[in-house]
Amino acid sequence: MNGAALDQDLAKIVGNTRRKNRVLSIPDLADCIRRSADALGGVVQLGERVMLSPTMLRQFLSVENLHPSVRALFDNRDLDSVDLCAQLATLDSEDQIVLSREVLAGSLQTKDVRDFRELRKRSKTCSADEILRKVVEAKPQVEFLAEFILRSGDDPQSVENRLLKHLDAADVIRIGVDGSIASLSLTKAGRDRLLDLSKSSGFTLEQTIQMVASGNL
Repeated sequence: MNGAALDQDLAKIVGNTRRKNRVLSIPDLADCIRRSADALGGVVQLGERVMLSPTMLRQFLSVENLHPSVRALFDNRDLDSVDLCAQLATLDSEDQIVLSREVLAGSLQTKDVRDFRELRKRSKTCSADEILRKVVEAKPQVEFLAEFILRSGDDPQSVENRLLKHLDAADVIRIGVDGSIASLSLTKAGRDRLLDLSKSSGFTLEQTIQMVASGNL
């Protein structure tokens, strides 16, 4: 790869991971990341160049591990969440196909896919439909949605760990990540806890969520 081509890919990586609405699909961005990582000596070196964590870059690269029919959904942007992509990529082809179908239909969210994965670890012989039924039966009702900016180097797990200093695990329904933008789904109880925290700290609810997620509160 020549210098001009590398610079173009680096610009695309930076431009598409620091904005809410990506121009590129996840597979197209993953191609840029793969080419750039190969040219620079690896994902770690690329992360240092563009000031993004290797974890975030590998989330985009996880699209390489999807079944072709599932990857096609990301190619067409029928599915377009990098967090969802990373979760699906940890599962086998059958599970990927079943779950992507349900997400596409609006029946599941990324948090449900994460729950499915945890159940799959303990139920290796069950069919995807059996595990899916258990996940659906256990789903809480979403009461509150919020978005915040993800700090460089953060991932959903580190954000969740900070949130759980102020919330119960049952309060957090889903944390989704798309580039530098994260989305948070909470139960009503979770929203009420953060609202109480915002009142006691003197910040708005939006400011409180951003500060808690960043580890500043």
